[in-house]
Amino acid sequence: MKVSFEINEDLFKRFDMALQLTGENRDTAIESLMKAYVVQTFSQTASSYQTEIQGGNTNRNFEKAIHKIPKWAAKPMVIPSKIIRAYLQILEEKGEVPYPDLMLRCSDKENHPDEFVATFANNFAQMKFDDEKSHGKVFEVTNNQKILLWNNVKEIIMNNQEKFKNCATVAGYVNRNNQINLGKTDMRGTNPTNWLYNMRCENCLHEYYANGSDIHLKKCPMCQGGADTGAK
Repeated sequence: MKVSFEINEDLFKRFDMALQLTGENRDTAIESLMKAYVVQTFSQTASSYQTEIQGGNTNRNFEKAIHKIPKWAAKPMVIPSKIIRAYLQILEEKGEVPYPDLMLRCSDKENHPDEFVATFANNFAQMKFDDEKSHGKVFEVTNNQKILLWNNVKEIIMNNQEKFKNCATVAGYVNRNNQINLGKTDMRGTNPTNWLYNMRCENCLHEYYANGSDIHLKKCPMCQGGADTGAK
């Protein structure tokens, strides 16, 4: 994308002089500087949300997430499910998951609405330790900001990875009531943060609309007594 901004004239002249010395392209150099700033800022943010458990509880492993993971996998719109799904997506794409990449994906409402978490940093922090008030430990972060699955839950996460990745808003998703998502429309839902999706009942073949946030719960308006979000 093209951007424009104001900058101190003297600083800009020195920047151009530096480019002449290195032979770098101006756009490439600016992009590299922006990337470095993003990584540094996200790393600092991650550190600020690093939760320290007092009273000797830091290393206690209750493994509470083990019991929650299958439930999260079945509920694609809950926050831990969104974060785990984003993690698995990036892992599949890159083979590793840097913290800035996960934070960017979960903060990108426009391009990744199904993984968007407005309070990502706080919720991610709650997935790094076991405590009464935490979500349960799922992740560990290395010194170079790479995110790893905690060994105690890695197997159960991987066993449920297809459920996590099979998000309700992906065309072809079939919910527990045998309602299939046929794909997103270009119409906004009744919930202003949602789009409308085309749905079809696989029992009677009736087609109707649903908000993206409701797909996993929908029942057919024709044969199951469900609600039609907008007339078809």
